[in-house]
Amino acid sequence: MNRTLSVLVRLHAPPVERPEGPAAERLYALVAESILPLVETLRGLGGHGAACTVVITPLLAEAWSDPAIQAGVGRHLDARVAAAKGPLRRRAEATRALWHLLGGDLDRAFRELARDGAVELATTPATDAALPLIGERAFARPQIALAVATHTRHFGAPPAGIDLTRGYSPRIDLLCAEYGLRWCLVAPAAFERATAKPVYGPWAPLLCPNSGLAAFVAEPAAADLPPVAARALHGVVRDLGLRAPPVDWHPALHPEALGDQPPLDRSTRADVFAEPWSIEAAEQAAAAVADPWLDARRTEARAAAAELGRTPHRAVAFDGALFGRWWGGGRGFLARVVADRLMTTPARWLEENPVHQSAWPGLGRSGPNPGFAAAGDDPDREWLLDALPLAAARMTRLADRFAGMVPAERRPAEEAARALLLAQCGDWPLMIEHGAAGLEAVDAVRGHLARFERLADAVDAPGEAEAPAVRLFEDLDLTPFASW
Repeated sequence: MNRTLSVLVRLHAPPVERPEGPAAERLYALVAESILPLVETLRGLGGHGAACTVVITPLLAEAWSDPAIQAGVGRHLDARVAAAKGPLRRRAEATRALWHLLGGDLDRAFRELARDGAVELATTPATDAALPLIGERAFARPQIALAVATHTRHFGAPPAGIDLTRGYSPRIDLLCAEYGLRWCLVAPAAFERATAKPVYGPWAPLLCPNSGLAAFVAEPAAADLPPVAARALHGVVRDLGLRAPPVDWHPALHPEALGDQPPLDRSTRADVFAEPWSIEAAEQAAAAVADPWLDARRTEARAAAAELGRTPHRAVAFDGALFGRWWGGGRGFLARVVADRLMTTPARWLEENPVHQSAWPGLGRSGPNPGFAAAGDDPDREWLLDALPLAAARMTRLADRFAGMVPAERRPAEEAARALLLAQCGDWPLMIEHGAAGLEAVDAVRGHLARFERLADAVDAPGEAEAPAVRLFEDLDLTPFASW
């Protein structure tokens, strides 16, 4: 069968502004448990025709390249080795050895994978923003421009595409094409609200008129693993993160009160599972899950090909934390899937299948509403709807004034732009919308916007502005913020 399936692994993390604290610790765990194992898996399969698309947010690339963060990852890996026992200790030692082999340089790791054809690299808006929340199309330009520039600086080449599943704004395709992007990934709602009914449905991208940007749909249903998965994972306690979106831990599998994750050497209850959890058993069980999952994808593709008379395509997006951090055996599943002959990448599929359906996607959000709870009565949501566009408009006025000045004179405006970009981070509004973060997300947005306003007020009499310990977007250009 022709290659019809693109698996996209999305690597992301909320902003990390200092090398200590909960946000940094979560990043260290993500690198140790998911990102480094992903690199090791893809390096092992790179010479065997593996095809995988890795979406890396600019925020994450900026964080893992910071020397203080790299030192923190090294300490975290040392602590994991010291705490682990038996096979888990050997696995922790292998992960630490890979980190030292790479010199702590994850940019280099993904550059080499892309060079060897093992992966196709893609990006997101600079701070993974939900673009419809920012305001007009002009305010999205800095997010796209900075994302492409940051990705190119880290990985040596522009990204092939951009993940816009957190929010696609109609006609933003011209902006993406202007910065050299060949494809974007959108939520199903964007296809449902397209300007014309897709002839091939979700089985081919929408080719946007005028710009030529190809919009692929990420179908959530396609990411669901089969019901047999739970039975196949009998005896594997850490592995319930099988659904899309996955969950960290499930009380049905964990009678005790657990924290962020169970201890690495934790044994199961004898009356619940037959044997203790082990990484080998977890990966073998997960690899077994991959075969029925792939068979289901083949069946879908054959039926679509027969009905449409052409090679179909389907894009499946997974959160990278699923493969290790949330699902202990997830690496076994991924290794089996990406080595399958069914796999392709969006850019490769576009080259091999030049005929597409033509229409513009509509407004697409990953949340339940096409807007951002505009009809709701939550004051935090209503406030956010007004605050972000107003701040973006003020930043445009600052950029109009300072973009052409010498570095010393434009630096205060650049600091204000960084604060605004952090306020636009897509994690915050989605957490507010779903009520998943209490006051944490609201406080984060208010804090970044308040800092933006202070910096904007002080551009004519700048002092020593307090900057985050982890520096972000050092090569920030004010020009995309400007109205000219």
